[in-house]
Amino acid sequence: MIKNSARIPIKSNSEIVSRLLLSWIANLLPDNFIYYFFKFIKRFTNTALRKKTNPICTWDFSFNSQKMTLSNSSTLKTGTFSISHDVDYASCYRYTKKLVALDRRYGINSSYFLLTNGSYTLDKQTVFYILDGGNEVALHGKNHNIALGHKSEKYISTFLDTSRKLLETIAGPVLGFRAPALSVSPLLLNILEKHRFSYDSSLCNSKHYSSFTPFYRPYIISNKLDEKNGAAGLIEIPLTIQDSMILNDLGLKNNDIAKIFDHLIKLAKDYYLNLVINFHPSIVEKNIDVYEKIILQLKTSSLPNLKIEDLIHHTSDDFQSCCD
Repeated sequence: MIKNSARIPIKSNSEIVSRLLLSWIANLLPDNFIYYFFKFIKRFTNTALRKKTNPICTWDFSFNSQKMTLSNSSTLKTGTFSISHDVDYASCYRYTKKLVALDRRYGINSSYFLLTNGSYTLDKQTVFYILDGGNEVALHGKNHNIALGHKSEKYISTFLDTSRKLLETIAGPVLGFRAPALSVSPLLLNILEKHRFSYDSSLCNSKHYSSFTPFYRPYIISNKLDEKNGAAGLIEIPLTIQDSMILNDLGLKNNDIAKIFDHLIKLAKDYYLNLVINFHPSIVEKNIDVYEKIILQLKTSSLPNLKIEDLIHHTSDDFQSCCD
């Protein structure tokens, strides 16, 4: 079980209701309309966010260097960066192979979070192409259900079990999960643990997200259960930043984006932080120049590039030093 509920953000009732309602509406739409439906919704929320936000000044990573100490319990004595790609819709899936080739050209190993029964048909050729590039394949769900974390225990359990089994028939063992639209909850995390997932990567370092967590390193989020309960604990690998926020939600310019990554790279080097940067192939396709600049900035930083699954061997439990 989750050993400290204070580490898990609790979404407001209004957000839970909104997610459930939007999820219900999305279920009524044809698959090829769902992407445009959520794009329409985001257009209004983004307009409101940009009006009240000074992007570069109020981008709060909630990092307090005076309270962060170097971890004695982490075996990885360096900062790192990991790249992930959430393949949410057919528009993402169509660009996935090109993105794998692009990452390969820059010598990047990434983690791809895939749906099994979403708006695209998962095929062996694409999955093998991802794996052959030295990348990780992880689970993003059966479909892109933005209210997943607030469904019933039976629904979540079936959702995870069926989609994981299907993905593993193609990709082999699947260790990690990221909730669609970061729809995470204590219930979802407990079920992930019971299903023997090695890690979750749904909590985020930015306070712009309701799934906020102040921890920048992998950490054990739950107690190890005994053999009778059939689980061995769950590791959380927090998401640092993603393209949809900096490009779509806030509409940041290249200079501001570069400043943010300069800041993050410095913190990673000084305090051995593990940066997890998430992209969506459809957003990358429309912003290739921005993506390549970010990748070059990270590659020239001298920070090691690890797949997310590689981080599960380097956990830290120095919660008090991070967040008191």
